[in-house]
Amino acid sequence: MNLLGRWVRALRHTPTVPKDSIIFQQTKSMVKAQNLFDLETKRQVNDDSYRIIHLLPEGKFYHAYEWSAWLCVRYVNEFKAIRKPVKNSNETLVYIGFPQTSLEKFTPEGSSVDYDENGNVTMKLAEDLVAQPDDITVLQSDFSNWKQSVPLKSVANDADANPTLKGVETSRPLHITDILRSVMTYPIEQKSPMECMAFLAKLKQQISAIL
Repeated sequence: MNLLGRWVRALRHTPTVPKDSIIFQQTKSMVKAQNLFDLETKRQVNDDSYRIIHLLPEGKFYHAYEWSAWLCVRYVNEFKAIRKPVKNSNETLVYIGFPQTSLEKFTPEGSSVDYDENGNVTMKLAEDLVAQPDDITVLQSDFSNWKQSVPLKSVANDADANPTLKGVETSRPLHITDILRSVMTYPIEQKSPMECMAFLAKLKQQISAIL
């Protein structure tokens, strides 16, 4: 199958994403961070949501965002958290990730795990692991302080860490050869359909800038 055929196949097999799924895409057309903030800020003491972790499968990893990421770091494992700015917003988004094959390893004893039809995971931490607070604002304050302590990762750092973006996101004008090079070096076989769509949206933006 040629490169174009693989792109088309990836798009046709893009899974349906529920409205309350945790979604974070790096391009303007695909960023739906507000859905994430809405989901992660609806935490209450009386319905146990304060101890629920939402995990979204992305590629071969599970990612947890915001409050869920904080619960993972505080009660599950000392994961390395990443905080990034949300495009066209003053907000920032913090998240952690781990291989899907390690879910059982990172499920604390006494905690429950449920899956929905889209593969999203809901992990409810054991009651004896997370003490129930009298006031949710106590946990909200702890979360906020932790989030602010996570260093903010700049867009420039993303480009350095991703070889696909090197030579493209620079101060010099884009050339069609830059875009072709990024297409040829993009590891499509290792990416999820959502990641492929994000990459296509970025290509469209880059091509529009030079036409």
